[in-house]
Amino acid sequence: MKKNQVVVVNPTELEATTRPDSKAARTLADWEQVPRVITPEEEEVLDAVTVSPIAPIYLRAYIASGNSAFACSVVGIGLSTPRAWKRRDAHFAAVWADIKDEVRERWNGVAEYRALHGFEERVFDKHGELVARKVRQDPSFLRAMLGAQDPENWGSRGERDNNITITVVRRVE
Repeated sequence: MKKNQVVVVNPTELEATTRPDSKAARTLADWEQVPRVITPEEEEVLDAVTVSPIAPIYLRAYIASGNSAFACSVVGIGLSTPRAWKRRDAHFAAVWADIKDEVRERWNGVAEYRALHGFEERVFDKHGELVARKVRQDPSFLRAMLGAQDPENWGSRGERDNNITITVVRRVE
């Protein structure tokens, strides 16, 4: 590789074998089973965004990552810049709103999948090397997801009775 050459790698193709940076942004690419591919029709819509030369690049990064802060850092802009573009350009505002809705649906899909199938945790040794993987179930997360989907049966945290009554029957010989 030449000096200062940029190599674009699909994050889902990388296998982390060392401890991840704790300050790294979480993106949909970290969680989704299949990476999001931008269609040629979507490319045309993105290329038509003219509020700034880097706005289409930001939107592509936002679609891929599902994280606006991460997309801002990729293109080197501040967090308030997309909001300023939205105020200045109606076309950017419409495209950004559509992307935000899709990203929200994708994050919800990831959350539902994780609630049902658990979270993979990686276990590292003292040198930072990967030594094991385990799946951790989070019942409270599943209950929160069910409460969002079916509030009548599962209710919000304040509405449901958190007391569980257990009847213990002891065998007497």
